Amino acid sequence: MKADPAARPRIRGFTLIESLVVASTVSIILSIAMPALQQSRQDARNVDCRNKLKQIALAMHNYHDVFNTFPPGWISRDATGQGHPSTGWQVSILPFVEQAPLYNNLNLVDPVYETAPGDSGARQLKDVLLKKEISVFRCDAEPNSATNPLRGDWGLSNFSGNFGSQPIPRWPGLEGVAAVPTPAKPDGIFGVNSMIRLRDVIDGTSNTILVGEKSVISKAGIWPGPRSNFHESDVVSDGSAASSFNSSETGFSSRHEGGIYFALCDGSVRFMRADLNPIPVTQQQQFIRPGQSSEPRGIFQNLCSRNDGNVVGEF
Repeated sequence: MKADPAARPRIRGFTLIESLVVASTVSIILSIAMPALQQSRQDARNVDCRNKLKQIALAMHNYHDVFNTFPPGWISRDATGQGHPSTGWQVSILPFVEQAPLYNNLNLVDPVYETAPGDSGARQLKDVLLKKEISVFRCDAEPNSATNPLRGDWGLSNFSGNFGSQPIPRWPGLEGVAAVPTPAKPDGIFGVNSMIRLRDVIDGTSNTILVGEKSVISKAGIWPGPRSNFHESDVVSDGSAASSFNSSETGFSSRHEGGIYFALCDGSVRFMRADLNPIPVTQQQQFIRPGQSSEPRGIFQNLCSRNDGNVVGEF
């Protein structure tokens, strides 16, 4: 018996118009969803960075409770010259950021990079330890890397200690300009062999920066410590007019949109706008108040100095 053609099921596909409508609808949905997704990722990175800075600030205060001082910016037996690779402030707080085993495995009698002469096994082990990625010292907004090839390929850090309002006496990239010794007593929180206590923060702990971000824009940093006294910016950054945000190897920088996160000495974390830069020298004289030091300053310089006596105000 011959089948009736009319009884066969009709196979119907999409017409060109229908396909175009579906494609347009999907495109509109994606155009709406993608910015929201990107914003969600950015918000998550912001929260992560704030939490890590809060963790670092808490570790600093715990260190202060034990030793009655903030950790030194870095430790050097030859503070007046170039010196050698040294133990930095981040090594000092390792036990307070759940890294006690790593801290105990490092030889802290001598600077962390050094080992006994001829002890190649210990050297290799220490190299491995000093290249380790430590999550609390890393910002999720940064490229994922355990080490910093821009600074000797040691363990990477995206956070830098506050050196103060005066410039680090170094011209980035010019190794020959290294004869000037690092200042022995900068007006920030961290310097060579520094021992700054909470009572030394005369301007108030809520008005003084403790630690801030340092992204790959400024060649980031390294957590083991500086490669020498003449590589201060490996572990600290300054707030001088020579080190504006996102533009200097010796300054603070961030890949977060619109500004940089900082932990203050009271343990709080603040987001500071990218335009809160140190005031250029040509504009500074008008901001000098009667009786104030002749050294011109902007808001950010005041925040980086622990004892300049200037009122910061809103920022």
